Amino acid sequence: IKKCVSIIIGIFISLNISAENDSIVPDRLYFGHNELYKKPNYTHNPYIIKSRYDFSKVANIITEGCNNDYERICAIYKWICDNISYDTHYEVYDADRCYDERKGVCQAYAIGLYMLLDKAGLEVRYIDGALKPKYQNGFPNHAWNMVKLEGKWYHLDATWDDGQVEEDWRYFLVSDTRMEASRSWNKEYYEEAKGKYTAY
Repeated sequence: IKKCVSIIIGIFISLNISAENDSIVPDRLYFGHNELYKKPNYTHNPYIIKSRYDFSKVANIITEGCNNDYERICAIYKWICDNISYDTHYEVYDADRCYDERKGVCQAYAIGLYMLLDKAGLEVRYIDGALKPKYQNGFPNHAWNMVKLEGKWYHLDATWDDGQVEEDWRYFLVSDTRMEASRSWNKEYYEEAKGKYTAY
């Protein structure tokens, strides 16, 4: 318990110390408004790479004591699932407000997870897709991530594992086949996830 309290306090201090005067991320972002969301190269995507926080400090605190990439991914994913709640008012769409208010929609979960995994040194993707049976009004309606581990790609959906204990995670390091049961996305823009990761 003391360790958990220390981690939460450390993260809160890091975020506040790192904040600039004004956020450069819009308060509200919607799916389908930026084609770059659909592509794995985020070099020029301001919604992904810009923030008023230094998430590298947050990632370092969360992953302290981790010995490998799997442990780092697991620690960050667990922190998101344990500390962020779904925003039922659909007001929080970016990572900054998500961390400030500890809530967000799936887009905020996915961007936050992207930033933390990226700062922890992992290759990660942001995916926008659609929950089945079909796209609503031609726009994606759900967001999640992919991460590269030991040379292979896997899916992560922290929104759908939110509040679950680690043993009950159903969308952690899983395959395309697993995700296709509930959603669709443009595979042209993303790497293939051929199987579920098994930790030994």
